[in-house]
Amino acid sequence: MPRSITDHEIALIKGMLRLGMPNNKIQMYFNTMERPVNSGRITGIKNNTYSNSAKITAAKKKAVEDFIKAKKFGQSGQPVKPKDLDFSEVTELSELLKGMVGHDNKEPGNYTILPLHDSQLQIIRSSLDITLEAQKTPKWSQSTVTFLKGVTAVLAELKGTIEQTTETTKTAIIPLINLINKIISKLQAMLEALKFEE
Repeated sequence: MPRSITDHEIALIKGMLRLGMPNNKIQMYFNTMERPVNSGRITGIKNNTYSNSAKITAAKKKAVEDFIKAKKFGQSGQPVKPKDLDFSEVTELSELLKGMVGHDNKEPGNYTILPLHDSQLQIIRSSLDITLEAQKTPKWSQSTVTFLKGVTAVLAELKGTIEQTTETTKTAIIPLINLINKIISKLQAMLEALKFEE
């Protein structure tokens, strides 16, 4: 299977790492719902263990700065997030999912089994991590808004899958469904309330 991260993106990621940017911050520039770039992938690039990343030189500082500027994170004219956001439910959901595994897990142990693959569960966890990172960003770019809309859709799909194939009266599932409902409602209201700067 061919790798999904291009040589150019690997060079940029290496350049960001050289500038001291943390993995979760770098993810915000490359992660999409169609192609998640998780923290482990960035660590692989850092350690030169991902594909042929050892042969790719880090982008220069100016190239990285120009790339970040082009993404317009926090630039004038971009949508501004509502003030005083409380994402405690996102943190709570992230913690709750730590006790759950996909149905294809070989050693589920005492974990609650969800009706989805472990790889899908990892994408959801990664999406929640980036959502929490977005909370710390003073202003949101259009790409961040698009990503958060994608998170909303993914959570809605997750909720539907669980409700259709899982016994919803099960003790461990009720708080999961309730949290997903809260997060979906909050994200939808928040995205609808975004205003563009003049």
